[in-house]
Amino acid sequence: MSKQSAYLPGWLNDPNARQFFSEQLRFTGQFIVKHLQAQNLDPALFALVMECLQEPGKLLGRPVMRGEPLGRMELHTWPLLALLAAVSAAGADLASISTLPVSFWHRARAAAAAAELIGKAVDLVDDIQDNDSPFVDRIGVPLALNVAVVLYELAPLALSRAREFGWPDALAHIALKEMHVETLNVWQGQYVDIQMESRNAVTEEEALKTTELKSGSMVALVYKLGAYAGLGEGRDRPPEYIAECRRLAHHLGVWLQLINDIHDAMPGKTTSKKSDRERHKKTLPLLLEAQGMIGMAPNRESAALNTQAALAYASVFAETIQERAVGVLKDLEAAFGPHPFLWPILSTAREQT
Repeated sequence: MSKQSAYLPGWLNDPNARQFFSEQLRFTGQFIVKHLQAQNLDPALFALVMECLQEPGKLLGRPVMRGEPLGRMELHTWPLLALLAAVSAAGADLASISTLPVSFWHRARAAAAAAELIGKAVDLVDDIQDNDSPFVDRIGVPLALNVAVVLYELAPLALSRAREFGWPDALAHIALKEMHVETLNVWQGQYVDIQMESRNAVTEEEALKTTELKSGSMVALVYKLGAYAGLGEGRDRPPEYIAECRRLAHHLGVWLQLINDIHDAMPGKTTSKKSDRERHKKTLPLLLEAQGMIGMAPNRESAALNTQAALAYASVFAETIQERAVGVLKDLEAAFGPHPFLWPILSTAREQT
């Protein structure tokens, strides 16, 4: 597969495939709601958790849940990534996804639901620590922490539902362990990120390592949950396959985070939240800008040029990470067969992030 073909929309241009995955996302959303209802939470706590899960950008708040077909905006969401990982691990293609057994889709949706729940838990903790969420401002940190813990505990419970549908215990145990290992990496990255905010001397290597721990590990977790759920019922993959999947997802996570960091560092960037610049985040573009990319005397013009140079350098680095992901996917296909559903997630379209 050529580099150019890596960025074609692929199955997104097939109305039947889009409709099919739209339905799977809606089923996943319904699974999440029923899963939450089954926990017999206090009604007020249930309402707060649902409010979190219905925020803009989250599955329950997306147009696809209202019957609209998924679009490019859904490509990098946790649930869809888990579903695509599952069908890829099962070796499915465009012609065979509709023939996968019902039990497969139950497992895939359980993994996708777990990914959405743990992803939102991590996001909420990040909002609390960054003090940039209207939701947290309204209900207060104590209740927000309570909601985050509930979301975090709901994730493994959702994942365990996959055992009811032909998921071997060995795979279930491995997936649960991976959930804890990768989430621990995310929390470590979050800790380092907070520590760096108050430090003046931060290297590019430290900033990138933090991105790898937080975003790379999170995407790797989501992908592996989906991949493990795609196995079972006679389908198997060697350990090397999962290792390559993690490498692919790790690069994908770092690339997506760098794109977000670049977008947030652009001049005149406005947001309802505090920007990375206001929070003194040590993202790669802001770190490069602070270090100085050009040797001109300080003035308004040189400051603007310095910002542009930092953004340009960070963009080149992001493209390099993207190319690494493309290379890993090519290696994955060479060793384990075609993975057509993964190529569109490596698209360069900014609006997807």
